[in-house]
Amino acid sequence: SKIDQAAAKAADLRSQVQELGAALAKLMKEQAEMDSLRAATHEDFVKAKADLELGLNGVRKALGVLRDYYGGGATLVQDAASFSALMQQPAAPEKHAAASGAGSSILGLLEV
Repeated sequence: SKIDQAAAKAADLRSQVQELGAALAKLMKEQAEMDSLRAATHEDFVKAKADLELGLNGVRKALGVLRDYYGGGATLVQDAASFSALMQQPAAPEKHAAASGAGSSILGLLEV
């Protein structure tokens, strides 16, 4: 009777080992698929990163050029003194001068 109980227990344990082995194999397969997907998405990111950095550098250069062109004083924050100065009638333009209103809007748009 003890031998029968031990044999039944051994058979039950063998069955559990087989089930756990199958579950482990399934997990290993899923992990390999996830690793493969992660490698593919990382490769896509590395390719896109260079393009994104190039675009960001272009925007930064454009901001620098526009700041230089518009005098570097183009800010979106206005205090009372600068607002009063803006509300006064401007002097007659020379042949060509940078438009201050357009500069702040362009810079504000690019800085977003």
